Amino acid sequence: MTYIYISEPNFWWRADVGQIRKFVPVDPDVDDGRRRWPDRDEQRWDLIAQAVTQVSQALAAGEWEKDEDQGSHGLVRIDAEELTGTEKKIVQKWFSMDEPVRMDPWFEPIQNGRHRLWSTLDFFGSDPVPIKGDAIRLRKSGGYRGAGVQLAAPLREERRRARGCDLVRHRRPR
Repeated sequence: MTYIYISEPNFWWRADVGQIRKFVPVDPDVDDGRRRWPDRDEQRWDLIAQAVTQVSQALAAGEWEKDEDQGSHGLVRIDAEELTGTEKKIVQKWFSMDEPVRMDPWFEPIQNGRHRLWSTLDFFGSDPVPIKGDAIRLRKSGGYRGAGVQLAAPLREERRRARGCDLVRHRRPR
């Protein structure tokens, strides 16, 4: 079993591939005019998507453990033995604090994760894609209330938009 550390497990949402594809319509390497990762085509993106799905399902079911050393983090155990070291790192980065796949459903561009999304979207099938949100953090924590006059209206609008998202419903961790 492999442990995947989850940055702020309560701030993830999920969407189907069609919803996410709108935000990554072309290969980011083509869009950027350069290849970012020379070993991209060597990775088994189908297995990476399967591992990401395992983590996503555990988050949605509340089957994550609290990381005692990091209060706002969680741990999920997945079966990832057939992944290479690089492929495991890609899955770990997906849910990390430093490099999570991150965006809010009504905000372009994606803040992080275009390359990983592009490479895995064809392999999720009907499984929802997990995404870390920024405004969702504010919605769930009620952080928009004390934001002041300048930010209060935009944050209320983001809260209204978030109502239509498939927010991951969490139970308390084990």
